[in-house]
Amino acid sequence: MDKSMLVYLALGVVFVYVIMNLTKIADEPDIGVNSYQRISYDHYEGINSEGQIIVNFSELSNVKQIDAWKGHPLRKEWMHLFPDFPAMKSFIDTRVKGQFLHSKVMGLLNEIEKKYYSGEINMEQAKQRLGKLQ
Repeated sequence: MDKSMLVYLALGVVFVYVIMNLTKIADEPDIGVNSYQRISYDHYEGINSEGQIIVNFSELSNVKQIDAWKGHPLRKEWMHLFPDFPAMKSFIDTRVKGQFLHSKVMGLLNEIEKKYYSGEINMEQAKQRLGKLQ
């Protein structure tokens, strides 16, 4: 091999090494509000008898229950059930524990269900209201 080929080979190896390290850094989770909340509430998760993730926020204060729910991936899974209101209610009953959170979500869900089926709000408005749990 001549020297120019070795130089190109060395540059190629360095390039691959740099790219691999950059993608490794990009795959790490961001340390932001959502990831902090996600990490800090992991120990409230469990697995039910069907192998599904459940959360038990009953030890948290009322405000923290709402915050934990807003940042938890189960909320996104729950939102994908919309507009199947019976399935959404069953999801909350079986997979979310915490009396305050449970009553708030069920109350909001019942209110939105009534307004949605009566035609007072459309699908987008209903989704927006579900996202604004306080």
